[in-house]
Amino acid sequence: MSMDRNHQDYGRYVVRKLREETFREGHPFMIYQDELPDYHFYYEYLDGKIHLMYMDEHTEEFILIRELSKEEADQLRHRCKFEIIK
Repeated sequence: MSMDRNHQDYGRYVVRKLREETFREGHPFMIYQDELPDYHFYYEYLDGKIHLMYMDEHTEEFILIRELSKEEADQLRHRCKFEIIK
């Protein structure tokens, strides 16, 4: 196994643990994707819902743009290699 592969595997492990801890503490997990415009991100909730969010750069308020459909949420989790946590 190459060094890059070890780093990727370790990175996924760390993100998975952080996601579990965030949910356990009752908070949504922030997902950033390169294809999103600046100041946009996803909030994933323990119940499986995912919201597309925007942070107003002046007020630093988080603004809900829309809730992803179940299919869109499942596709995003698949791209991120996330499992549904129960």
